[in-house]
Amino acid sequence: MQGLLNVISDELYTKSTHFLLELIQNADDNTYNSRNPTLNFSYKNGGLRVDCNEIGFTPSNVKAICTIKGSTKAGLGHSTRYIGEKGIGFKSVFKVANVVHIFSRNFSFKFDKRQPVGMVAPIWEKFPEKTLRDHTSFYLQLSGDYAEDELVHEIRQLDPRMLIFLRQLKEINLTIARNNEKPWTQSLRRTDKVENGTLFTTLHQESSSWKYVITRHHFEDLPPEPKRPGCSNSEVLIAFPWNCAIRDACVDAFANAVDHLNSGPLKYYWPQYLPVGKVDPFFKPLQEGILKKLADKSVLESCTGKMVTPSSLVHVPLSAYADRSGTPFTMTSRISSKFLSLKYPDWEINALYALGVKRLTPEEFLVDLGSMISNEPTTFQNKSESWHSQLAAALLTLATKKEHRSSLKNMKLIPLRNGEWVSAQERTVFFSSNIKGLEIPSSVQVDIVHPGAEDDLSRRSLFTQLDVKACEASEICQIIVKMHGKSSFKPESLNKDELLSHALFLFKASWQPPENAELWFATTKDERRRGSELYMPGNFKPGSAPARVIKQLEVKFPYIHRDYLHALPEDKRWPVWLCDSLHLCNLPRIATRLSRSSRNKFNLSEEFKYIFQNCQSLDVLQMLREHWDHYSIWIVESSLGDDTVDCCASKEQIRNAIGLMEVGCKGGTAPLRRTVLPALDPAVDENPCVRALSIREPKFHRWEVLRNFGVAVKKDLHYYLQCLEDIQGSSAPKETIAHIYEQIQHEYYSNEQLIWDSFRGLSLIYTRAGSSNTTPTMQWLNTRECIQRGFSIEDEYPQSANLFQFLLATGKDKIGSLIAAASLINASSKLSQISEHFAKISKALIGLSPKKVIRAVQPLQRKPLFPIIKTEEKKAEFDSLCALGKNTSWFVADLDHLRESFRGIVDLLAFKVEDLESMADLLKALNLESRKLSILVKTETGPKGTTHIHRSYTRSLQAKAPFITALISKSNPDRDIIITRMNHVTVSIAQRIVHNYNLTFENSSFTGRSEDGEVAFNATAEHLEIFMTEDAVEEPCPPPELVEIIADHCKIDPTHHALLQTALSQMSLAKLMAIYRKRGIHVPETALEGTSRSIRCFALLASAFAPPDYEPNSSIDGLSSKFKRIAQLGKGGRIRFPDDSNNGEKRKMPFKNTVQSETAKLQNGIGQPDETYTITSRLLQEHLGAVYDPERHWTSPLRRRTGYFVMDVKPTADSSFTIADRPAIQKVTSFLVKLGHVTAASWKTSNPRYHFEVAASPGDTKSGFSWSTAQFERIRKFRMDEKSKDSPKNVLILVRICSVYTNPLFDLFVDPWRLYISDRFVLSPGWSLVASIDEHPPSRASDTGPSARDWAEATPVPAPASLPTFAQPPIYMQPSSTMQNSFYTQPSSFVVPPPIMMHTPFEYQIPFLLPSEMQNQYRWNGPAKATYMKPQLPSYNHEGKSLFNYSYKNLNDGQIRLLGLLPGDEDAILRGVVYHVPLQAAGNYRALSYAWGQPERTHSMWTPDGSIPLTASLHSALKWLRHMEQPLVLWVDAICINQDDSKEKTQQIRLLPRIFLLATSVLAYLGDDTRSDGALETLMQIQAKEALKGTRERWPEELPEIPLSWTGQPIPPASDAIWEAIGAFFDRPWFRRTWIIQEVVAATSVRIICGKWAVDWNDLYHAMEVAYRETTTSEDRWTSIRSTWDPFMTLARHRELEANKRRLPLIDLLESFRYAESTLKRDRFFSLLGFAEDGDNPSFEIDYEAPFADIVRTYACALIKDGKAMQMLRRAGISAQPDRFPSWIPDWTVHKEGSLYALSSRGMKCSAAGPTKANVKCDARSNEIQVSGLRIDEIKSVSKAANLGSQLKAYLEEVDRIVDSLPSYPVRETRADVKWKVPIAGALRPGLVTSADLDMRSSYVALRECLAHATKTKSPINDISNKSQAKASDSLMGKEAHEVLQARAQNYILALQENLCGWRFIVTKGGFVGVAPPSAQEGDVISIFNGGAVPFLIRRSSSVQGAFQLVGECYVHGIMDGDAKKLCKTTECVFRLH
Repeated sequence: MQGLLNVISDELYTKSTHFLLELIQNADDNTYNSRNPTLNFSYKNGGLRVDCNEIGFTPSNVKAICTIKGSTKAGLGHSTRYIGEKGIGFKSVFKVANVVHIFSRNFSFKFDKRQPVGMVAPIWEKFPEKTLRDHTSFYLQLSGDYAEDELVHEIRQLDPRMLIFLRQLKEINLTIARNNEKPWTQSLRRTDKVENGTLFTTLHQESSSWKYVITRHHFEDLPPEPKRPGCSNSEVLIAFPWNCAIRDACVDAFANAVDHLNSGPLKYYWPQYLPVGKVDPFFKPLQEGILKKLADKSVLESCTGKMVTPSSLVHVPLSAYADRSGTPFTMTSRISSKFLSLKYPDWEINALYALGVKRLTPEEFLVDLGSMISNEPTTFQNKSESWHSQLAAALLTLATKKEHRSSLKNMKLIPLRNGEWVSAQERTVFFSSNIKGLEIPSSVQVDIVHPGAEDDLSRRSLFTQLDVKACEASEICQIIVKMHGKSSFKPESLNKDELLSHALFLFKASWQPPENAELWFATTKDERRRGSELYMPGNFKPGSAPARVIKQLEVKFPYIHRDYLHALPEDKRWPVWLCDSLHLCNLPRIATRLSRSSRNKFNLSEEFKYIFQNCQSLDVLQMLREHWDHYSIWIVESSLGDDTVDCCASKEQIRNAIGLMEVGCKGGTAPLRRTVLPALDPAVDENPCVRALSIREPKFHRWEVLRNFGVAVKKDLHYYLQCLEDIQGSSAPKETIAHIYEQIQHEYYSNEQLIWDSFRGLSLIYTRAGSSNTTPTMQWLNTRECIQRGFSIEDEYPQSANLFQFLLATGKDKIGSLIAAASLINASSKLSQISEHFAKISKALIGLSPKKVIRAVQPLQRKPLFPIIKTEEKKAEFDSLCALGKNTSWFVADLDHLRESFRGIVDLLAFKVEDLESMADLLKALNLESRKLSILVKTETGPKGTTHIHRSYTRSLQAKAPFITALISKSNPDRDIIITRMNHVTVSIAQRIVHNYNLTFENSSFTGRSEDGEVAFNATAEHLEIFMTEDAVEEPCPPPELVEIIADHCKIDPTHHALLQTALSQMSLAKLMAIYRKRGIHVPETALEGTSRSIRCFALLASAFAPPDYEPNSSIDGLSSKFKRIAQLGKGGRIRFPDDSNNGEKRKMPFKNTVQSETAKLQNGIGQPDETYTITSRLLQEHLGAVYDPERHWTSPLRRRTGYFVMDVKPTADSSFTIADRPAIQKVTSFLVKLGHVTAASWKTSNPRYHFEVAASPGDTKSGFSWSTAQFERIRKFRMDEKSKDSPKNVLILVRICSVYTNPLFDLFVDPWRLYISDRFVLSPGWSLVASIDEHPPSRASDTGPSARDWAEATPVPAPASLPTFAQPPIYMQPSSTMQNSFYTQPSSFVVPPPIMMHTPFEYQIPFLLPSEMQNQYRWNGPAKATYMKPQLPSYNHEGKSLFNYSYKNLNDGQIRLLGLLPGDEDAILRGVVYHVPLQAAGNYRALSYAWGQPERTHSMWTPDGSIPLTASLHSALKWLRHMEQPLVLWVDAICINQDDSKEKTQQIRLLPRIFLLATSVLAYLGDDTRSDGALETLMQIQAKEALKGTRERWPEELPEIPLSWTGQPIPPASDAIWEAIGAFFDRPWFRRTWIIQEVVAATSVRIICGKWAVDWNDLYHAMEVAYRETTTSEDRWTSIRSTWDPFMTLARHRELEANKRRLPLIDLLESFRYAESTLKRDRFFSLLGFAEDGDNPSFEIDYEAPFADIVRTYACALIKDGKAMQMLRRAGISAQPDRFPSWIPDWTVHKEGSLYALSSRGMKCSAAGPTKANVKCDARSNEIQVSGLRIDEIKSVSKAANLGSQLKAYLEEVDRIVDSLPSYPVRETRADVKWKVPIAGALRPGLVTSADLDMRSSYVALRECLAHATKTKSPINDISNKSQAKASDSLMGKEAHEVLQARAQNYILALQENLCGWRFIVTKGGFVGVAPPSAQEGDVISIFNGGAVPFLIRRSSSVQGAFQLVGECYVHGIMDGDAKKLCKTTECVFRLH
């Protein structure tokens, strides 16, 4: 054994250092928990230590290492990637070592080679060196004879390339420490990365790196190997060194090779070497480069032999477009240059297509052929017959297709017998004639195909396809008719015989022309007229009435030439045929069609008018009677009812026209309609006034036809009324009149209305009433006159008493008189009078018997007495008076809301609802109860718009379900179902609840205006969903509608309704239980278990307070008065303030507090502008030069605002600037001397310390400035003693700056104490110290206020209770003791001291020189002579820009920069001051929000510290916002953040949320253009109209009145062009900018500035809420308009959430703001952190250095670790950019439809994984994650059609076929249910509800009917989702019925296309069906991840073995509720997703 061990350890390996490789291989085969498997070699003083971070030895490892041939890797699975033998390989260490120590886990032992079998016999011993945790360590004590140098050399020479071929090992660390040598270390590392599906490995050795492309090839079915039992496969790995230069150089090499080959024999064969097809991604650039390079070169030959670029060539498929010789049909000199040479072999063509060669398409071929025929007709026509035959065969295939046939018909392909070539389109062409016995008229041109072409089968077949026909007689007839019908036809060009031949040919051919066919004829006068204008002689008896009429007709109207009649004298059919077929006539035509194309529109002919005027009427009437059958078709309506509306109207017009014709009658003439037939009633005929017709044979029955023209032909009511009208007005025998009255009385009951109207409208009552008894006279009166005068007529005509009682209502009872008076009602009557009269009639009916009631109201039945409103307008009390009778077109509006709903839609009784009660008995008597809207109208209530579940309200209602169901009667058969529903009740918030009103009456349906409600519900078998508006939920008590709905649904007895109200209102369940028990109603105790005994029932939504008096004005927003504003109306918006909590360094901003007060306003107190110190510092720097150092000399605490550190001094200790060092002092002294201060010359030796105090104001020199007690102390302390001869040690200079914001001017006062003692320093009264300097001291009697001297000599004044307010936070300081002792006393009042004449202080005035006002002089107004000098101020270029740029200084922790934007005119350059402030003490500032626009900085802004470059958009914003007179303090990101400093940028971005939170307001600048002025004006009108609704507030004066087009509506109509402007406004880039999201959400107040408008955000939001509410519909017009509002509405919703202190996690924010845009994609993440719920997650770092892909992976892994894995996976999947992100990470930078999971709130079952928890492992450094779950099934097939609108019909039909073809379905459901449920994923309603009917099955059925109807009417399928485009066919479906179907179908359409848009139907191998995203493919795997609510589709990876890519969510019917394991075979897996 020992010998064997020696062989293994010493002789098995020839090289002593081979053990190093063995140890490396063993380490690679180990098992690791670490993400970075590492091996360390450390050599030191004869010992080699090896450490590996593997998991450690197991007992089997120890056993293997202690045997000779044992190994833990033998036969390990089937993998051959284990190549080392741990047991044997380890023995190689004994080649160099005697003793080997091993430590791993709990094992610690050694092998001693010197001992017997010491290489396998372990000796348990402690490891000799310090052990490493979680490591396996070896320590080799090297043999004494081992060559140390060799080992060290081998360690140094380890090649990093070995790491490529190792499976796991990523890092090898080497350390060598030899005596007297510096330790040597080296690290060999490997990193792997997959790019575009290719694995790249990078090796690192110290600072060097090498990149390789890795390719693996897998081998299988290897021969068996004894040492590796069961191992049958292996893998070869090849590493290519990454060399882009070589790859890219191959492009030019290939191109050069092609040039060479094109000059040799391989000219036509090199394309076979083109790199086409699929290549490795690494070589993709090479492939693309070669193809692009060659595509741009002239490398291919055309048919002309010229070399041209591939893109200019076309390949001609010879099999389709060439003759038998292989020559293309269209090969001509004009075309051949574009054809690819025919020498290239066919098998290369596909490669040439890759270069850009195009394949000749049928369309191009036809264009070329057409060009050939047009441009080279001779060449084409002279081709051989064989060539034309081959061409025809090729064209025949194309001619069968409609799109090509039209092109062919326009080509001159057809040769004719006369040698001409024509096209089938321009002429009608025929084959040879088959006409026998007929001669074609010579004047008719007929084109016949050439015999040679006709005999060729291919050509004949082609011509047949082009509509060439056999020459039949019928075809010639059609040619003749068509020729005569052309507008260009000139009948004068043909003689009479030619025209005659045409008609004869038609007759002899026995051809029946079309009804509208017309032929031209020759007349007797040889004129040309159409047949419909001609007459032909008739066979009438001479002397008869028709003969006399025809004779007169011939005088004026044309007749056919007599040769026509002589042409066929023996054939009697000929004249009949001319009349019947070609419209000639032998009787006068009674009608003339209005147009040749109009059959149903006609009027009375000129012929008939002529004969009535020129013939005796007796003859005309007799002709009508005798030929009534001929004429009646134009007069009498068809008995079959097939006349159209136009036809009926035309016949009515003819009847009326003839009825008005004057005819002869007794006594003269009269209109025909006013006559009667004679001899009807002798008692009447005798009266000479009766107009009896003068006709022959009056008793002949055929005269009854005259009744059609209004003639009275029978003794009926019409006859007697007509006679009475004729007699009326004359003195007639009373007996005759009485006789007529009696006859009329007999007809009264059947003709009551007609009689009543006649007697009321005409004076038909012949009476003596009203005349004196002595001389009675007769008069004619109407009923109105008789009633008004109270005449009783029945006594005069006792036989007709009943008639006059009915007409005049002259009964003796009260009701009779009331009924009679009612007949006086007319259109001028007032509605109140009519109402009052009806009420009296109703009251009079009380107590009458039913029969008397019916008799009494009978006169009212048919009289127009009922006032009706027809229109929506409310101008008049009523629109008309209608009768009752059979008119059922009006209704009784007995409820106010129904009255408003149906007003203008149906006719309504005009009486007010409250008045109807007083006439109830009358309405009942008239049977009007059935017309009440309350009875007829059905109400449908449902949600509309978006909906979402309200969790709190749902829990509350479910907790009360036992109390509600306890009220249900136990006898109710549906009790159990109702209880189940109530236990699963949910409450959803709906955007709107809509009541729809439908009126159905006698087969007519009407839809009223919808009305908003508060509550609706939808019930299924197991579920009840209640919808409520947000306002209803917020109510403290349940709305009545909720109580009614629950009571109705649960069928609760009305006696329990009050208890139900209590149950819904009561918060305490325990109290509720007690109330129920007192009433004896049992509720189980379990109702109180598991719930809080006190729950909050209602008002569950907290609303932020809205200040009622908030008015956004210029003082709040800081804007100038040039902007248009409107005052806040109504309740206004939510005004928020930040709280005072300090968030420290957290990214997440604190919540705002919502308060009920006004926004903080700028104070009017005078403060010291911060800009003045910066300007002063700049001034000193310019004049003192390099000796001035702001770091030392600027001693004000405000220095920190410009970036200087805060000095460690007391705030009151130093002046603003202190000059204390000698060089600077001397410079100041010299400066003063130069300015003319003579005394300063003596200070050059004493070098006094200079103190500069700064006082500034925006006004002139007389304006006030702020002053402090500390400053008084300093000017007093450093005052100069005039009497002293010594030089001062301290000199104080007051720098007074006036007009600081416009034209700054400096006044320098040396020793300003002199101002005080000379009373020029004046203080205003009050607590705030505001000072001013007078040019002259006040007089002794001055009363303007105390001087500084008064203050100095006064005792301290106690501070008031409240501190003063400053524009910036003041620093409060205590005066020093010196000050208190010297001049603070306690005066009772101010005393003006006497003036003291003293020497004035030295004063010097310096203008502040701006770029536009450069000067070369100073001026001063001191006592001495002025001195001029050239200033040393900042230099500027010709554009006013500073010649040096602003230099940013570092910010301290917690600091920000602010911009003081100085005022200026519109054209002035921008000026400002940038300074530093602590964020928490920044004071009032406004944050500017704007769209960055183009990044180029083409503009600039001047500051004292240099010019700041600006982008065009920012420059525009600042100029637009700038004041004319006041400064504006702003925070502007591009200015206040150093954009070039990534570190600062990262720090400042963390502060952004609080910057915007603490800002006084955010000014959102959208642009200065006026394009949106109209849009904003309209939106403000919408807001104002809504806010003022129901109030008495006046309309804002600054806002124009609403246009008339939408006065009665909340918003303009959809057709109004203003919506385009509103859409354009919201489409501005600002709304989509990423960074504005947190700017808006965080802001206390937001002002939108656009053009001339400055609009408060809340006003804009309230306007858009109204618009959103009013446009909630599925109509395409509104959908497209609303899409532009989405970014704004999304922002607004999140702003509201923030107001309610609700935040969403980052993953939800990323989803909400997918639309956002940013220059840097990473900003999408960073900009949302500030208001994300999890924004403080440490993994969410803001990093502008790391690659974007790394940031996304880091964030994604953090979301997974935070438990949001499933939520993230639901939004992930293979994207359009698969190489950008792994498939498991959503691409949040692109839009994506909503998640399938969202349907869970709409009824979809959503618990696919059951109670399991998600198990996902991820590493931010890897593109892979591991997800545990179940493998369910695979997709077997995917539908071809998707659920898109254009494919909807095909999609649903395909679903039908698929479901019908399934043998069975695993879930017990009918196929019909599967068909409608699966396409919408089982949802019970859409997200946007448009129809109140929530039954999705009925909506599905309606959709299928609409689709079927669209197919029948050939209307676009898309129209079914657009009501405005729908057109229903009258014969198939009524328009109203179709619209109802469309409305019902909308919910199903929306459910299909909201979250599932574009999805397809799938079938799995297991027989399941479902729907999947558009990218689903056959073979995709259906899986359910642990913790997942829905199944997922995954796809096997093509680049990473064993891994998958996520496709997305999917719906599989039957396994959505955790039943997958029960229904199908599943496999538990761990899926690797990449």
